[in-house]
Amino acid sequence: MSQQPPPPGSYGAQPPPGPYGGPPPGSPTPPARPRRRRPRAWWFALPLVMFVAAGTLLVTAFVSALGPLSQQDAVVPADGSAQGVELDDDGPRLLMAPEGQVPPSCQATDAQGEPVDVDAPTASYTYGNGSRSWSGFGVVDPGGDSLELTCSSSAPGATEVRVGPAPAGGAFAGFAVMLVAGIGLGFGGFAVLVLLVVLYASGAPRKPAAG
Repeated sequence: MSQQPPPPGSYGAQPPPGPYGGPPPGSPTPPARPRRRRPRAWWFALPLVMFVAAGTLLVTAFVSALGPLSQQDAVVPADGSAQGVELDDDGPRLLMAPEGQVPPSCQATDAQGEPVDVDAPTASYTYGNGSRSWSGFGVVDPGGDSLELTCSSSAPGATEVRVGPAPAGGAFAGFAVMLVAGIGLGFGGFAVLVLLVVLYASGAPRKPAAG
């Protein structure tokens, strides 16, 4: 009796694939990809340091730029009489009137009795201490530690003039730089913190160090 040859392709044929394109039934399961290890605990110090640096920059920015507004040399009446003012230093002074009132007109002289120009401020300044608010209207640079002011107002009612250090123009440039840097560090620290939390939640626990 003669034997029929096997049909073509029967030798070495691969078993049919499993459902949904998976491995054939009975084939060994491929090893699972190892999970990424969790971040170490000290990694969380990085966002903490960024938050501290951001807070330090923001506080420094506001103190350096707005601190001079909280300092005061004197408050003098704007009644047309000459008022001597002793200054803490020889820097320029900002003249402020009560907010909402018409600013008075002022003439200034230095310690030698020479007239000093009263210029309009290059920026808008407002300061409030909880009970009263002031608005800047003039800047004077006496070049010494004393100043004489003669201020008068055409508005009805008593008007006063507050004298204090004028914020430096460069201070606001530094304020802007530190403000942007502080906000950037704060957002960066938050992003790093979120990333570390995600990596910690999805990562595999670390094996304890061998003792």
